Parts: sequence; structure tokens; C-alpha cells
Amino acid sequence: MNVTTHYARIFWQLLRRDIVTFRKQLYSFAINFTIISPIVYTISYGYIMPQAGLINPSPEAGTIFFVGSVLQVLIAPAIGLSLGVFFDTQHTKLLQYQMTFAPLSLIIFERIIFFSSVIFLCISPYFITAKWLLGSYLATMNTHWILIWCVLYVAALFFSAFSLFFIFSIKSIHQFGNLFDRFIFPLLQLGGLRAPYAVFMDYNLYLGIAVALNPMMQITEGLRKAMLGGDTYLPYYTSIGGALCSAVLCAYVAIRLAKKRLDAL
Repeated sequence: MNVTTHYARIFWQLLRRDIVTFRKQLYSFAINFTIISPIVYTISYGYIMPQAGLINPSPEAGTIFFVGSVLQVLIAPAIGLSLGVFFDTQHTKLLQYQMTFAPLSLIIFERIIFFSSVIFLCISPYFITAKWLLGSYLATMNTHWILIWCVLYVAALFFSAFSLFFIFSIKSIHQFGNLFDRFIFPLLQLGGLRAPYAVFMDYNLYLGIAVALNPMMQITEGLRKAMLGGDTYLPYYTSIGGALCSAVLCAYVAIRLAKKRLDAL
């Protein structure tokens, strides 16, 4: 048996084990992030915010607000899945056991693929649900649906790797709160949650350059371009390529941090 086949079989065993272990949690995620969250965020961001903040808002304005809500739907399940690594001592023991027959890099890679697949399956109906709820208030005349799902899967990969990096970098629940407030919250607010990249560029050139490096901004820009088209948003190769590079970087750092934590036990 060659090395590739050997590791492929280990990867499949790890994946099957995660499917069985997270089965009950997956059912809750399906309810929370495929039904409840899409309905709440679609109405809030796609209709209420444009109607409350703008005079006679266009469907394009509502779509810009709506796309920003995707970040919150993406990050919630990613952090939820990763929290088990931090709080569950049995999970830590499992990682130590798995390292006896598989390299840590393969274990983390499998976890990222599993998490991203779960997140993508939960969020993939989001835009269809939004169109059904909002109707003409959501602009879909120039929408490229295949590109939307491509960007969504890349976004799921990034948030899966990012959440593991975040979880392995904290050592206490106090640190969790501090890092969220000082790191994740600014990334979300400057990541296209409520305004596209062009708004930041109009406000300040240097701020615009800084937020262009934010993978969350790259994700929302890719989704807005897929929804609305035009040259106002960052090109696809920037959004998809940048988010993929950030996912690889987060995965690499997560592996290093996980190894450091497990060696200290």
C-alpha cells in the first residue's frame, strides 16, 4: 500500500468518525443555520435595514445589506463546531489518540474539510431562501448563482480554518472574550458586514487598502459581485484567491498552535 492510499484511508476513517460524533449537533445546526438564521437575517438585513436607513431604497441597496449578513451566518457555526476542541477534554484526548496513527496536519486538514462541508451545506440554501422571502426587494437580475456557491464554499473553508486557529490560540474563557472583542469583531465590522469596499476607499485610501487585505471583505466583495455584477467590487480572483490564501495560512498556524498545546499536556 503506497503512502497516498494509506493516508486517504485514514482521512476517510477520521471523516466517518466525525460524522457519527457530530450527528446530533448537525441536526441542531440544520435548524439554526438553514432555517432560523436565514429567515431572521434576511428580513433584518434585506428589508428592515434598507427601509429604516434609506429613502426609497433600491433592490441593489437591500442586496448590499443582505450580503453582509452572510458573515454572521458563516462565523457562528464555525466557532460552534470548534469550541468542542477547547471545552471538551475528551476531544483533546481523542486528538492525542488520533496522533498515534495519523500526523496532526492530516487530522486538522480533515477537520477543516468536515467543518467547511457542514457550514456550506447549512448556508447553501441561504440566497434561495432570501429570494423567496424578499422577492423583488432582492436584486438578482445579474446574479451568477454558480459563482455564489463557489465563493460560499471558499468562505466556509476560510471560516473553518480561522475558527480552529482562533480556538487553539486561546488558553482560557477570559481570553476568548478579549480576542473576540479585539480581533474578530473589528474584522467583521471592517469586512463588508454593512458596507462594501468602495465605501472604505472613498472615506480613506489607506483604510481602503487595509480592509482589502481582510479575507472577510474579500468574501463579501465576491458575493456582492456575483449577486450584482459590475466593476464596483473586487474581482473574483482577488476575493477567491485571497480568501483561499488566508485559509491556508490559518490552517498552518492552527497546526502549529495545536501541536504546541498538545505537547504541553
